[in-house]
Amino acid sequence: MDYRDYYKVLDIERDTSNEEIEKAYRKLARRFHPDVNPGDRVAEERYRDISEAHRVLTNSAARTKYDALTAKWDFHQSTGLTTDFDWNEWFAGDEIVDGTDLNLETVVGQRRDAGDRSFSDFYYAFFDGVTASQLEEESPQPNPVPVDEGSTEPTESDENKSPAVTNEVGQLEEELRKGEDITQTVEISLQEAFTGTSRILRLGHRKLEVKIPRGAQSGTKIRVRGEGAEGSTGAPKGDLYLEIAITSDPAFERIGDDIHLELPVNVYTAVLGGEVIVPTLRGKIKLRIPPETQSGKVFRIKGQGMPKLQNPEERGDLYCKVMITVPENLTEEEIELFEELADIRGL
Repeated sequence: MDYRDYYKVLDIERDTSNEEIEKAYRKLARRFHPDVNPGDRVAEERYRDISEAHRVLTNSAARTKYDALTAKWDFHQSTGLTTDFDWNEWFAGDEIVDGTDLNLETVVGQRRDAGDRSFSDFYYAFFDGVTASQLEEESPQPNPVPVDEGSTEPTESDENKSPAVTNEVGQLEEELRKGEDITQTVEISLQEAFTGTSRILRLGHRKLEVKIPRGAQSGTKIRVRGEGAEGSTGAPKGDLYLEIAITSDPAFERIGDDIHLELPVNVYTAVLGGEVIVPTLRGKIKLRIPPETQSGKVFRIKGQGMPKLQNPEERGDLYCKVMITVPENLTEEEIELFEELADIRGL
């Protein structure tokens, strides 16, 4: 799926009013209309793009959805994230056949077949249903208000135009609606979650450093106020939410605020007892192993787990599962000693 910049198509700014959109559309439509450019395939294609952009940007519901999608697309592109953009988040795949949800590709094909087939997959995937539903809802007023053309004084019908006033208030509220919030996934390592970290976000021409607190978990959301989608005219922007995803660690497994690991212990220490070195997220520590320790035995070391998100000074525990290792490449003398030990044990 290719993203389409409808504002660029019409050569306008993103905060352009509906009136200016219409002016820009009419100007370009006259220039690239097929009747003016017979046989010119490039002009014909340009005219279709202009018509598609006009249909979306002059539909209030479609434009709101498009602006929110665009804000998240811009953020995804500017941060340099390697993950693919999630188109499915914006796809309303509510069509069902025999109880089975249709996927984006199937529904795009169906909508294209049902329409005039002249627009892009981007349009049919995300905006065809929105613009079509609004067109169906629009209908002429059954009782037009009479106008007294011979007088500047209001007629009786003019004086009772409270619905018109209500519509203007509703329109004003719509125009002042706050921009959509944006949620973006940010991956960090378990070590970064332990110590706390930050990420530099590139938002247009600006750089913004966002702090990620100690103890963050997968699913933790960090709000950055006023960095979401643009609001309607005069309205504040939405917020940006960074949703944390902790990448897997080769040595440690996190369960809540506790850390679990497998601790290799040689057979001699397991039998005789001794000290082993235990890795933790803030360095190495020593653990006393008692004699005759069995493989699978779990030792808990208090306070060596993850910081608690709400109170980083408190920490979870570290659980070490003993995994006894068997020596390799034994010498003849070592083998004889093991055989002698086996005889003593009656094995």
